[in-house]
Amino acid sequence: MILKMEKTKLFSFIEHKIISDGSLNDCLEIIYNDYDPNNPNKYLGLNCCNHKNKTFQTNYYIGLDWIVEGESAIMVEPKIKGLNYLKMFMDCFDCDNIIAKEKLKDIYHIDFGRDPIKVKNNTFELTPLLIIHFIKLMQSLTKRNLKKDYIQVEENFNSKIKGKILFSKNVKYNVFKGREDRFYCKYQDYSSDCIENRILKKTLRYVQKYLDNNSISIKHEELDVICNSCLAVFEHVSDDLTIQQIKQFKVNPLFKEYSESLKVAKLILKRFSYSIDNATNEIDKSLPPFWIDMPLLFEVYVLTLLQKRFKNEIEYQVKGNYGRVDYIRKNSPLIIDAKYKPIYSDIFTQNEDEDELKFEKSVSGRFKIEDIRQLSGYARDKKILSKLGIKGNNVIVPCLIVYPLDKSQYDIQIKKSSYCISSFVEFYKLGIRLPQM
Repeated sequence: MILKMEKTKLFSFIEHKIISDGSLNDCLEIIYNDYDPNNPNKYLGLNCCNHKNKTFQTNYYIGLDWIVEGESAIMVEPKIKGLNYLKMFMDCFDCDNIIAKEKLKDIYHIDFGRDPIKVKNNTFELTPLLIIHFIKLMQSLTKRNLKKDYIQVEENFNSKIKGKILFSKNVKYNVFKGREDRFYCKYQDYSSDCIENRILKKTLRYVQKYLDNNSISIKHEELDVICNSCLAVFEHVSDDLTIQQIKQFKVNPLFKEYSESLKVAKLILKRFSYSIDNATNEIDKSLPPFWIDMPLLFEVYVLTLLQKRFKNEIEYQVKGNYGRVDYIRKNSPLIIDAKYKPIYSDIFTQNEDEDELKFEKSVSGRFKIEDIRQLSGYARDKKILSKLGIKGNNVIVPCLIVYPLDKSQYDIQIKKSSYCISSFVEFYKLGIRLPQM
């Protein structure tokens, strides 16, 4: 489908789909020649998979990107209709794994350095994505004492001197007014009212304004409460800053939590063009190029569910002699891999039972042989087996592939034998119902 927005052609597709309708023929050479395996998110991962037949395939990135800036752009939406990726992203912050927390910043990327793309009937919620990320970072940051730093303070003292006298201001505010008992001074103070905290407080004000004036696809109440509680921590911090101060400020990577919060804060302030008035209106009809890495989002989301269910039994990104397995379960040895692929979806029967992890009833037992081979390798890797507490060579370790359920499918909690991949010994698959709008 092509949407014509003024002079710009906007090509709209679904992730991981074959495109052979000729709509992208004019862009064939650009996409074909620019393909870079080291930059898989370029053009949202769109690839010319058959140059002769002019066939393309979208990848597992969703978002917007220019093909030719000002002329043609591509929009890729989730394959699962109504997928609430905001809820998935927000739930990922409940995960306490250090590696997973580091990966949260890599789930999405926004390029404010390029021209925005106008979209019609926009289904993306980019501003809320930034806001959720910022609020959850601030929730963690404000559990500790605020950072303090030496700041320059100017003050008009009565009958005392502190620091050094600013003679020009002292003449202006004191001498000319006959107040010779006063001294206008400049001194250093060790305070939480530093520029880092001012930027964070200013951003919280913008976020508060946005939440008061816009609705998003997740519960407002929780975000409102977190935002207000964070603002209370900044009670004695000013938000008096110039645009120039914000733009020129360089984030110090030594303070990891502050560093990530400030990076997202600067993105939000830039999104609203440094004006709090812009936070009162929904401005997502014109979006900068951006992408969301859906397999990575799914991977961290699954970890959150596994940790919620099995607590400390789950380890993430366990390194073997060759490669890393997504997860292992230690107490009852199990190798688990998250696959954001539609191939594993089968037919389901509806059941009213609810559980945090929904088990899928296999009918056709579909699978990808590359995934079977990958997990089989992990199940024989001595370094991974050692992590599972297995020393012998004759143990067959169960392997589980976790994949997303489509909205049109139903899930059912049943015994392990009912969701096995019957072609292989001790291979299973598990369908996870993802949040819906």
